[in-house]
Amino acid sequence: MTGFVISIIALTVCALLSVAFAGIWVYRDAKQRGLQAGVWALLVVLSGNFIGLILYLLIGRKQARVVCDKCGAASNSMGAFCPVCGERIAAVPPRDIKRHNGFIFACIACVVLVFVFLGMSLFFYFNADGFAFNKQYSSYRYGSGGYAKNMSQSSYGGTWDFSFDEASGGYMLSKTYNASSPPMAVSVDIQCSGSIQLIISQDGASINGTLREGGYNYDLANFKAGKIRMDLINVDAANLSGKIIVETGEPPRLSESGDK
Repeated sequence: MTGFVISIIALTVCALLSVAFAGIWVYRDAKQRGLQAGVWALLVVLSGNFIGLILYLLIGRKQARVVCDKCGAASNSMGAFCPVCGERIAAVPPRDIKRHNGFIFACIACVVLVFVFLGMSLFFYFNADGFAFNKQYSSYRYGSGGYAKNMSQSSYGGTWDFSFDEASGGYMLSKTYNASSPPMAVSVDIQCSGSIQLIISQDGASINGTLREGGYNYDLANFKAGKIRMDLINVDAANLSGKIIVETGEPPRLSESGDK
């Protein structure tokens, strides 16, 4: 199981625990104050902690009612007698109300852990193997290398898909692949008229080929773990569609990349 998946699971568990601890604290606190404990606890749980908890602290707690120890009726009346059964109310001294601080502290700790695991999951996501940052373009797109018409590209794990109807000579598409282990090979499948140039480079190691319609395989024995740059530079291709797949011997995963 990858670090990304583990951090997402831990984040979810902490988020659920924070809601549970907040709900338990509100339920016990509201019950002691003669409020509708179940309603307030349900509001906290359904709102995901913060909104319901804030409403309870700002509004609910100020509506504390006196509970008759004879019939159990709750009343806003501050009189000495219960308005329901007429018996004298034995008020609970403020110092006898239990605070249940352990639950609210546990809730706060879980919220802190949620942000910790969120940061970890983002770190693992942007540092795993593969391409990322899918982009789609339509009509004409102009760049430093010229223009492309109806150009689109998308990436997922170790696969990069790209296409355009037409492009000026020199127009370039670029991606960066992040490999946590030495990659084995790159396979390329191209459908187009004309030709396009592929450059794969990393710290002195490079592959440079001119591609026409067909399938190609390149050995990456001279490449190592780390970032590998891939550039597709148009020569005179039109109606281009293609796919590049990086083979690592491991299941491909999403990662950070660069686009041009």
